[in-house]
This record gives sequence, structure tokens and C-alpha cells, in this order.
Amino acid sequence: MAKRLTDVVGERHIVARLGGDEFTILQTNIDNMVDWTSSIERIKNVISEPISIDGNTHYVHASVGVAFYPTDGSSVETLMRNADVAMYHAKKTKNQL
Repeated sequence: MAKRLTDVVGERHIVARLGGDEFTILQTNIDNMVDWTSSIERIKNVISEPISIDGNTHYVHASVGVAFYPTDGSSVETLMRNADVAMYHAKKTKNQL
């Protein structure tokens, strides 16, 4: 999955696996809401592509949390915490559908 994410966001951005099924993407130079929305859509599309393992097709779903510097925090810890809160909100919202 990290390879797919790196391919979609480009190598100038950082993709890191935090553990288990959690990844963090650090993107810079997101200047407006159109750039941000476009980036999230590309990420969601690449994640939703089926994965074939040993002849079996698997589907992955994702919940995405976003935090912006400096609006949502000025330290890595605060930004990560706020992105985590946003991700759990997305999960909760998705489960209510």
C-alpha cells in the first residue's frame, strides 16, 4: 500500500507507515482547497483499487483524517493528534451510513 500511496502523491511528499494499517502522508505546497480535494480523491481512488494476492482479490477501504499547518497545529504532535481525531470522525461518520 505504501508504494501505491507514494506513486499517487509523488516522491516529493513523504509517505510513512505508522504501524498496522495506518499511514501518514506529509504533503507540502497545497495552496488551496482544490489542490487538497484533488489530492484526497487521487488517494481514495488508488486505495480502492483491488489487490490480488495468491489469485484472490481483496478490497481495501480507508478513512482519511487531515490536519493543516498552522491552522490545526504548529507541532508534529499536535498535527498528528488532530489528523487522528479527524480520521476517527470519518470512521464514525462512515459507519453511520
